[in-house]
Amino acid sequence: MLNLQIQVGYLAAEADLPSEADLAKQYGVTSDAVHEALKALALMEKVRQFPGGWSVGNRTEFEPPRVRTQIARDLVRRLRTGEWSYGDRMLSETEVMAAYDVTRGTARQAYQRLAAAQLVEIRHGQGAFCKVKPS
Repeated sequence: MLNLQIQVGYLAAEADLPSEADLAKQYGVTSDAVHEALKALALMEKVRQFPGGWSVGNRTEFEPPRVRTQIARDLVRRLRTGEWSYGDRMLSETEVMAAYDVTRGTARQAYQRLAAAQLVEIRHGQGAFCKVKPS
């Protein structure tokens, strides 16, 4: 989950992560499971540990992100700026296709990335809805 949130840009580079205990509570797993996941992300250079916590690493990507990732990151940016509130219906796949000049498959994959990161809820036949609660 954290890996996807980092990939789509929901967790920005250099951002401090919540404590391991808070992450365990958030994801409904043990603190040991969170610690092991963070160590695995550290090996992939996605996060780094510092005294007292973890932060998102700022590893430079060697190739540009795929179009679906770029779209997902832009949608996350729009979520962060408050364009959509919790429960709001977001752009339809057709609107994403037109706005970004991509195929339906690419639009769907972008939303699937956000759904996997638990940032949106996809309702069959209805669209994608914002799951980001105000801070």
